Amino acid sequence: MANLSAVVSGALAAAGERGSLPEGFDTDALDAALRDLREHLSLVTLSLASRPEKGSRGLRACTVLTVAGPVAVHRRYIPGGGRPQSPAFADCRRRVTRGASKALCKCGATLGSLGEAARTVGELLRFGVSPWRVRMLTLDEGRRLSEAAPSRSPAFDRPAAIPGKTTAVEQTMLVSADGTCVPCAKADTEGVAGRDGLPAKSRELKVGMVGVYDRLGSDGAPVIPANRRQYAVTHLGAQDIGSKVLGLARELGLGTVPRVQYIGDGAAWVAGIAGSAFKGAEVTVDFYHACSYLSTLCRELGVEEYGLTFRRARRIMKSYSADTALRHLRKKHPSEMTLLNEPAAVAYAYLAGRAQNMQYGRLRKQGFFIASGHIESACKFIVGSRCKQAGMHWRHHNAAYVSAVRAAIRSNTFWVT
Repeated sequence: MANLSAVVSGALAAAGERGSLPEGFDTDALDAALRDLREHLSLVTLSLASRPEKGSRGLRACTVLTVAGPVAVHRRYIPGGGRPQSPAFADCRRRVTRGASKALCKCGATLGSLGEAARTVGELLRFGVSPWRVRMLTLDEGRRLSEAAPSRSPAFDRPAAIPGKTTAVEQTMLVSADGTCVPCAKADTEGVAGRDGLPAKSRELKVGMVGVYDRLGSDGAPVIPANRRQYAVTHLGAQDIGSKVLGLARELGLGTVPRVQYIGDGAAWVAGIAGSAFKGAEVTVDFYHACSYLSTLCRELGVEEYGLTFRRARRIMKSYSADTALRHLRKKHPSEMTLLNEPAAVAYAYLAGRAQNMQYGRLRKQGFFIASGHIESACKFIVGSRCKQAGMHWRHHNAAYVSAVRAAIRSNTFWVT
């Protein structure tokens, strides 16, 4: 550490004269320390490679990227033995150590762009890296995470402090799934039908969440600590997200948790996962999606004071159920309810057909969720905040891989998988 010692000694001497450290001392000291560390690592690999080995013909060197920067790694060369391996860096992929790969990947997935990630790495880790290399490592890590089996976070069993006054409730597992669209390149949208028969400009990623809670907040709503929520993302469709969510639920205690609730927006593929993978769960349609259909029904009735009619019906639905709210409308507006136009008929059919999954009064009394805010937020902070910025167009699978990294970070499994 001769360089570092010289910098420190000079800085302290200057500080004694002027009464303060010189400008740039921190960066100079860090640069010197990293240079010495890289040189030391290179000498270690040289020492290991210098050991005699039968059939070897001298040494070869290549550059391996570490958290301290590029390091010259020495290895024994054996003709016909393929690429020679260094004992110290035998597990490196693409000549990048695991720590450096993780650091670059996290920057690529969490910052606004690959260029910003490369600049941030240069500022914080004190070595240059190209946006292309950040992209390559981020997509590689995302692909690996997408193909890996679900795992339980080490932080899942740690006690979590919940602010405010809380009350105990029977332990419950919340499972949810939803989809969100990502703007995609022409290669992934050409020939794909969008809404209303128009050509598609985006493709859907499916997001799943599993959480476990045993406390209710001061407002009576369940509270899931951040360390007890884990996420999954895929671009392969409902069957794949269903298997991922089921595997994650098993890792987090499905079968041992007394109660399981599955909540979604009422879409057919969301309900299909509940029917195939979570039989016996308390299946719930999101309250706010139900409110949108109730609003359409009340508006299309053509009654005076539409707003008052809707607010009364919504309050009844929240306090009791959707079926009770429909009975209230039939009683107050019998003639209008018998002559529904097409939008009103569609809204009525939606509410009536899913009434058994809209018993919000009972769910609130028993300490269940009535809204899917957790999965809606997950779609925004895992996918939307990174993949839906102005001017972005993604390959469908690349958006899924970047989102898989963000899901692993949010699930507290990124550094252990």
